[in-house]
Amino acid sequence: MKMKESVTEEQKLELYHLLKDRYLIGDLLKKGEHSRIYRAYDTVLDQEITIKEFVPENPDMAETDTGNFIEEAGKFFGVYEYQGIAEVTDVFRDGEHAYMAIEYLPGKNLREYLNAEKKGQITIEEAWTLLFPVLDTVSWMHSNGMVHGGIRMSRLIFDENDRLCLTGIGDCFLRNRESEANGPWTDVRAVSEILYECLTGKSPLQAGCLWNKKKIRSVSIWTTVSSRVDETLLRELNYGIGGGCFGFYALAEQLGMQNEPLAVYLGAIQSVWGESWLNLTEKYQKEAYLDEEHTFLTRKQWRNILNITGIFLVSIAVAGCVGFWYTHTHERQILEWQIQKDRTKYHRISGKETDGFAIGDIHLKKLMEQTLGISLEEKSRNSYSEMPYQESCTYASPEKAGKEQIEIFSDKEDRRVNSCEVVLSKEEMELFFQEIFSQIIPETYLTEEEMERTFDRTQDGFYRFDAHGKFQMTLWKKKSYGETEKEQEWYHLSLTACAREPQDEKEAAGSYARDSKEYREFMDFVKKHAVEDGGDLSHVYMVGDSGGACLITYTNAIQNSQTIAQAAGVQPSDLQVNALGLISGMFYTANFDKIGIFLPKYLYGKNYKKTPFGKYVNPENPELIQALAPAWLVTSHDDYLRNYTIHFEKALKNAGKEHKLVDFEKNKKLTHAFSVFEPFLPESATVIDLLANYLKQF
Repeated sequence: MKMKESVTEEQKLELYHLLKDRYLIGDLLKKGEHSRIYRAYDTVLDQEITIKEFVPENPDMAETDTGNFIEEAGKFFGVYEYQGIAEVTDVFRDGEHAYMAIEYLPGKNLREYLNAEKKGQITIEEAWTLLFPVLDTVSWMHSNGMVHGGIRMSRLIFDENDRLCLTGIGDCFLRNRESEANGPWTDVRAVSEILYECLTGKSPLQAGCLWNKKKIRSVSIWTTVSSRVDETLLRELNYGIGGGCFGFYALAEQLGMQNEPLAVYLGAIQSVWGESWLNLTEKYQKEAYLDEEHTFLTRKQWRNILNITGIFLVSIAVAGCVGFWYTHTHERQILEWQIQKDRTKYHRISGKETDGFAIGDIHLKKLMEQTLGISLEEKSRNSYSEMPYQESCTYASPEKAGKEQIEIFSDKEDRRVNSCEVVLSKEEMELFFQEIFSQIIPETYLTEEEMERTFDRTQDGFYRFDAHGKFQMTLWKKKSYGETEKEQEWYHLSLTACAREPQDEKEAAGSYARDSKEYREFMDFVKKHAVEDGGDLSHVYMVGDSGGACLITYTNAIQNSQTIAQAAGVQPSDLQVNALGLISGMFYTANFDKIGIFLPKYLYGKNYKKTPFGKYVNPENPELIQALAPAWLVTSHDDYLRNYTIHFEKALKNAGKEHKLVDFEKNKKLTHAFSVFEPFLPESATVIDLLANYLKQF
């Protein structure tokens, strides 16, 4: 990896100093107003990183500012879903100083990239593709009350995957404290300047003097763009605060770019900043008029005011219409996003998934209405002296004469659902199990066979009760007579969250499969259609490459070990697999390397080490190894995951498991999974022949 040149300024942290008994300090890369940036090495994760040291300027505010730095940096810690920002891996204090560990970015900044790779200019589509992950991240910051306040070309740096990342986080609060005028509009304006430079190869300062209010020249002077793009950028850069766009959603809409992901944050941003933005807009417009040389406004000035006002009102109207349209055409997506936020919020509060359901009461009601196509009106709301922190609310469907009902018991403060009672017809109850059940209790569902057994057990009015470690469920059948005296069947479902830890691994896994629907459906499909198409179920093999090789390894282990299946929360298929073909397998998902740094939390959850499946994350687990069918492995000298295959093969060998390893010699064409990506190579044909001959033995 090419290393950046170190800054010649004297660094406060000595070279090779071991910070926090973990981070080996290297050269000082950069010294800013409020921070020092060091190159460093994480001895725990075995990777190169960047250490940012906070340097408070005002001694009187040092402790306060240090606390603010830790608070702000902490908001980015563990936030992995946003790709447009360097990942923060640690935030801590060491003595009187505060630090944050950040992903090392080895690439060029955006301006260097444009000059070196694109001759200084790119198209609006290319610019938007590069910047969109950054815009998504900054929109998230805006929705949480944060403003970057310092977005510029030099702070947009490419990572090793050629992904553009925003730097300069942790001390945003200082930049924005220095300027009371800063807000989301500040970042939108900065991005508009960057877009202008990407399209023209010139910064707005080069294209016109902002300080004396000279108009910036049209983008079309230097490149071919649509009038829509030209007018949008000129309006944003020439009119300043109040004349341009409020947020990136509006900017995307006016540019004609993809904007739906940004719309998710629109409501939150407006609720946090809307009033402040309007006040600042009015303030700056007044100050601009007072600064004019003439006492009375000229006709041209009046015309400009009317134009700006018209644009402003039209923008508000368009934003309102777009917001109304999006809300009513994407109700399901918005609701699912809200439910996902519920899960994150409630799991963070409780610290464990077994303590209550992960959905809010209003969102459960909306989910019922959308899924079942009915409206629910509130009938009663009650509080109980024995449970002062809970209340129940009963809803009924007026279109169905009040028969369809739902009673929700929830926490008074955070509105989290604790239990619910549902009365529906059989068809509606089946739909409830298929689409709503898993939203109340994430990653839990009933298969078709289980659902049929559930309804069968309710015949003759008998109760059905099951304890699952995470919830308790009771279902029974009711009969009633309508105006036509025709007998109708209604099903009454009771769901209650278990406010306790499961007693054992079997109970923790539950009697119903979790995270296994797709697996079961696939294996059952193979089993069914193999016979229908003349196949022989005694000759079944699984072959996969890279991540697929890892997946089928665990799939096979789950099939052959009930213990591993229960730990994974999966009901195994009875389809027997005779042998495995493992091509360039990505077997190790939790190693301290470039792949395993953050992958485990993404795949297995934040606290996966404490789960029953935690010990099986290591594929060399003896129980997992013994559960595998005979395996044929292939890799090559130029396979960047070659060491994974070599180590896994040694584990198979030490366990005495039947296997075969083929390791191709050095050849730059024989890269990772070459037989899949380059199927016409002679070596790829050899791989297929060797694999087929091996599988035929079993």
